[in-house]
Amino acid sequence: MGEPLAQIKDELAARARRGDARAACRLGADLMRCRSSLASKASSAMLQQALARSGQTVSDDTVSMLVSMDNAAASAVALCEGIGEKDMREAIVYQRIAAERGNMRMRLWYAADPALERVDFLADLDAWQSYRAVALDYLEQALEAGDPDAPDVLAGVYQPRDAVIHTGRVPLRLPDAHRYFVYRELATLLHPERPEMKSAVPAPEPGQEIDLAAVRAEAEALRQKYYASYRPDATGQESPGVPGMLSGADDAQQICGP
Repeated sequence: MGEPLAQIKDELAARARRGDARAACRLGADLMRCRSSLASKASSAMLQQALARSGQTVSDDTVSMLVSMDNAAASAVALCEGIGEKDMREAIVYQRIAAERGNMRMRLWYAADPALERVDFLADLDAWQSYRAVALDYLEQALEAGDPDAPDVLAGVYQPRDAVIHTGRVPLRLPDAHRYFVYRELATLLHPERPEMKSAVPAPEPGQEIDLAAVRAEAEALRQKYYASYRPDATGQESPGVPGMLSGADDAQQICGP
């Protein structure tokens, strides 16, 4: 871990294509980190230019966000030196191999945030069909395995169409208001102390057509099933804790193991 990716990419790729799930996971995760770092750097630069042109006073929250974006970009400089756009576009190949070979965290990550921009799926419909064929199954498997990120991702899948903007990152869309609120309720039941995430677009709220009693009953049944499936990890953690991977964590060791 920490070795420049360009120096070991070919070896990892060869192992991954022979079916080595850990090599595929490591390569997919690190290429995604490089892509994320590049995007953070570009977004930070654009925002700073826009703020400079506006002449407005910059709030503390904005400063903190810019620092976070710059830190994310800086943290991957050594890892990503020599990695180009073409390399980064191959990340989805290794995501898919690791997922197919049974890495549960990569299954969730592949379903939630496949390593292709949404517009790229239009240019690669085979990749879209491959993704769509397994994404929902992978998410349900992650939930059954007790993954703490799964409820939020599933809520994003089922988010109703009448939302002004789809706020989830997951590209799979199966609008279903009842299931959306079930998974939102489940996420709340599992993580009652988690601070509410800020969003420029308010999340949809249940209308009269939603049977809240049925939503809560189904979410409670899923909560009980979830805890029955959950197994403490090697740290001895006795509860699933706070979701991590989709809250910004992109470290290959966290996703793929040591």
